[in-house]
Amino acid sequence: MKKLFSIMIMLSITFMVNAQQTHVNREWFSYTGNPVFNPILNPFGLEWTKSVVAANGDLITVAHTSVTSQGENILLTRYDRFGTQVWQSNYNSSHAHNDYGIDVVEDGNGDIFVCGTTDNGGTTDYDVVTLKFNSSGTIQYDKIYSSASGLNDIGTAIKIDSYGNAVVAASSESLTTTYNYLVLSYTSSLTLSWSNTYDYAGLIDVPVGIEVRGGQVLVAGSSANSLTDWDYAVASFSETTGAYIGHTRNNISGVGYDQPYAFKKDASGNTYITGKASSNGINYDIRTVKINSSNGIVWTQTFDAHGLEDVGSTIAVDGSGNVIVGGFVTRSNNIKELICLKYNSGGTLLWKHTQPSKDMTADAYIKTIVLNSMGDIYFIAGEKGFTGNKEVIIGKIKPTGEKSWERSIKGNYDYLPSDIRYGGGGTSDGIYTIAIKDSTTNVYETAYYTEFERDTTTKYRNSGKPWYKAKELIVRFQRSAVDTAA
Repeated sequence: MKKLFSIMIMLSITFMVNAQQTHVNREWFSYTGNPVFNPILNPFGLEWTKSVVAANGDLITVAHTSVTSQGENILLTRYDRFGTQVWQSNYNSSHAHNDYGIDVVEDGNGDIFVCGTTDNGGTTDYDVVTLKFNSSGTIQYDKIYSSASGLNDIGTAIKIDSYGNAVVAASSESLTTTYNYLVLSYTSSLTLSWSNTYDYAGLIDVPVGIEVRGGQVLVAGSSANSLTDWDYAVASFSETTGAYIGHTRNNISGVGYDQPYAFKKDASGNTYITGKASSNGINYDIRTVKINSSNGIVWTQTFDAHGLEDVGSTIAVDGSGNVIVGGFVTRSNNIKELICLKYNSGGTLLWKHTQPSKDMTADAYIKTIVLNSMGDIYFIAGEKGFTGNKEVIIGKIKPTGEKSWERSIKGNYDYLPSDIRYGGGGTSDGIYTIAIKDSTTNVYETAYYTEFERDTTTKYRNSGKPWYKAKELIVRFQRSAVDTAA
């Protein structure tokens, strides 16, 4: 009895330190697909995949998979929150041409639009692919767009505008001005309404994202103003006619290939960009920009950890206008560690969270972040484990910057982070994760996690001694009914 009492006291002391415990449970996981690396489109070895939580809480993921005699096919998969694969659809443009799904969105009717690209069986004539599926996964329309140059046109992002049209951003290679922003607007039956391009200085312009706001289609990306100096640039077009309206550019003086990696719009119509920027073309910093609904720059913040390469790869905005950025920073030993930054609506840095890889000689980085309605931050990241294999980390950071929990996806093979989404519906939402399992053949591993926060606040006797935890059920037995000698 003395030993039992001592254990209870130690537990009580522990609970005094931690007022809450979060229990995280992986409800299910599922494997699907067989994606093959493409060193031209994916020079860093990461396959394309993107997910969206449907209005009913299901997860819809677009990716690609290898099919015998057909090359890579666009792969669209729908799971419900209980792990049931509701349906799966493949799309093959033609013969053994490789087709890749890059972005996906659901419209107000539950129809699903996908943008991607097809290689047309070669390496110099990629075309934009746009697909429409109904809510049951049956393809309704498909459209392949090839520009007049007959060179590469690669889909980047897709959104639904205020008229129910699908607007697509793409990179389009020209015969005279290398790459330009390409914007396509399709009706709900994928009839092309209009198209336009953005070319700032006859050099390289590459989009990363697209948003719709106040009658305008906004496309953000990297835009060269000289051979050695690139800027962040947001070009705006009329939602109805596609006419070019203007641009907003952000530049650091000097030279450097500034590259945005993420573009986001908030509920008030402000837009945000994060990525990397440099004044000397060598040391890159995380550069985050807020643009108001009138296309004016509100603030710009640059984060430099140790004078080496730092990159913002993902961005989110909470209900209070706080901006959260995820990515990596490089330490003085040239090893990368993951980072999460939080700015308030005025651009003041509130906190930063950094974390090295388990293997201290290897890199760690955040791939994607997502928020819940409370402002909690969920991230999916990559690192190298103690066994030498690459691992995926999923975790939660509280709005105050305190890390709540972390889990690893690992095994006797490499895992790569792909995407993370919050939702699922039902009595409580959960976290969908997509990782790429690199074993004998690559597969997508989709999983769903739920959380339970246990209140461990300590309650005390009148004497001041710890007695029990809040909301804890205590059952009392008569002493005579307990076999103390057992």
